[in-house]
Amino acid sequence: MGVQINGSHTFTAPPETVFAALVDPELIASTVPGVHDFHVESPNHWRGNVRLPVGPKVAFTFELVERVDPSRARLLAKGKTFGGSVQVDTAFDLQPTAGGGTLMHYTAHVALTGLLGRLGDGALKPIGEHQVSGVIRALERRIGDRGR
Repeated sequence: MGVQINGSHTFTAPPETVFAALVDPELIASTVPGVHDFHVESPNHWRGNVRLPVGPKVAFTFELVERVDPSRARLLAKGKTFGGSVQVDTAFDLQPTAGGGTLMHYTAHVALTGLLGRLGDGALKPIGEHQVSGVIRALERRIGDRGR
């Protein structure tokens, strides 16, 4: 069970700038609502606690499982709490545009199990889409981009 979120967004900044921001652990942490106790263990491994808007506090690990500078990355976030778990598998592909900007295609698959799974996919999809919008806005602020 889970939901898939797909989309694209164009930035005026070049792929190298967008990529650097997207793999920055601090940017990721700043876009996750309710995150606290965030620690960077290595460039590819982070951890933190997240208070879910519809549930308990969840201890998350974040792993950058694929990285092809400056065109592709995949981040896997796994969280566990009493009676349930969350897994968020996100990937983005960047392509340069004719005007020197970047076209980003993204996917995110969110799955909840156990007690958290009772939320249901119908309620989960809008939450996931809202989160993706927040990441894009934070990314635009970070790189000084107005987007297109």
